Amino acid sequence: MKKLYFIISSIIFLCFGSLQAQTTVPGGTLTSNTTWSITGSPYLIQGDVTVPVNLTLTIQPGVIIKFADYWTGINVSGSLQAIGTINDSIVFTSIKDDAHGGDSNGDGTSTSPGSDQWSAIQYLAGSSGSLKYCFIGYAGGEGSASINVFESSANIEYNTIAYSKERGIYVENASPDINSNVIKNNITEGIYINGLDASKALSLSNNVFLN
Repeated sequence: MKKLYFIISSIIFLCFGSLQAQTTVPGGTLTSNTTWSITGSPYLIQGDVTVPVNLTLTIQPGVIIKFADYWTGINVSGSLQAIGTINDSIVFTSIKDDAHGGDSNGDGTSTSPGSDQWSAIQYLAGSSGSLKYCFIGYAGGEGSASINVFESSANIEYNTIAYSKERGIYVENASPDINSNVIKNNITEGIYINGLDASKALSLSNNVFLN
């Protein structure tokens, strides 16, 4: 039922793009390789999105993804490839962030973005993928981070990771590539490492930490 709803939402957007400025994703588990394209942006995520083993979610440059509440995020057991460009970044943010993609919740200036307004991007054990040239903001609930890497070979490079309630990046028993990011205004730690993958050297260089 969730898959059917997602398909209907996308068709409505493609047929009536001039009337509807976003694609609604109710959440659930992907059943095939999926691409979120600039023509469907911004994407309004209303529940956890799960990328299972052997499947890939690809997000194109310039796409804006907005999460409806602090329960929603992206959980990756397969692969998440979100690779923007220096001039066309990908945005992961709160529905209350009107600066990216406009007033998606239609409340004018009644609400504003802040930490812990969505959950996290989680690379789970055995997963892979890249986050490059992305803005990841206003996530990271209590005991969590905006990006969690658990026994994964993810690459996290050239991003801005900001305004988490706690950590910018959390690493557990993994040695991801974490290079050339701006990690700022996260309330507790910029990066918290709890065990490394002994089979691979941690690549941690040229990151800028602010506040």
